[in-house]
Amino acid sequence: MTYDGTAKASHANRYPQLLDAEWLRDQYEVQCKSMNQIAGEIGCTSQNVLYRLQQAGISSRSRGSRGALPARSCERCGAEYVPAGPAQRFCSGACLVGIRACEFCGAEFTPSPPKPGRHKRYVQRYCSAECRAEVKGRRQYAPRTCEECGCEFPPRPPQEHNGVKYPQKFCTFTCRKAYWDHTAVRRYVNKKTGYVIVAVQDPNGDAGRVPEHKWVMERHLGRELRPGEEVHHKNTIKSDNDLANLELWRTSQPKGGRVLEMIEWMLAYLGDYGEVTFAPDEAIARLAE
Repeated sequence: MTYDGTAKASHANRYPQLLDAEWLRDQYEVQCKSMNQIAGEIGCTSQNVLYRLQQAGISSRSRGSRGALPARSCERCGAEYVPAGPAQRFCSGACLVGIRACEFCGAEFTPSPPKPGRHKRYVQRYCSAECRAEVKGRRQYAPRTCEECGCEFPPRPPQEHNGVKYPQKFCTFTCRKAYWDHTAVRRYVNKKTGYVIVAVQDPNGDAGRVPEHKWVMERHLGRELRPGEEVHHKNTIKSDNDLANLELWRTSQPKGGRVLEMIEWMLAYLGDYGEVTFAPDEAIARLAE
């Protein structure tokens, strides 16, 4: 095109339809074709079509504008509607998805229309939440009792974290929050050491974090651990804090000293752990092993 708006001879020879204002008006306004459709038919670009529309004084439609297209009938229900674009075939989202058969029980139902604004349209596959739960394997787990309200509920599949499966303990999020608001112990795993840490709240209201294996042993002994005492895991698994897997060790001992001082130390050592009954035969048998 030249600066004065006239078409070059080569352009006119290639796209003579664009120079015909009546043909262009019929294609765009009467037949309601888009600029891309017109450009595809004659082999030009949509910018060429837009330019010729402006030269012919034809106002272009905004993208997705209603009212510019004539009313048409819905291909599913037959109702008349004004389409938002030339490709719209159904009057509503319900007609778009239609009637489907449940993938679990086979019953026919009208699915919910897909939510707008999503690139992928997720169509409802099951007629009810019960059918969906059956398919997802929720019913294969035995009913559990909520640790807060005590009611029975069908649990979800257990969640797996670091190879450990954690079953559902509460029926709702409200019960879960209420339980953690008044419970005395909260557990988490220290990623650096591998030990389980518990947040304990004593009757005075003071809270603190201690290793769970020490906390379990202190509850079993009824007292706090003394200096030099350690709790050992028999199977060397730091997260297994069952009382049967824990044993009390004493790490502090003198390297050497006077005999009288060693006797005093042993008497004090025995006094810390109460009366000890010696069984020589059993001790010899254990040493023989």
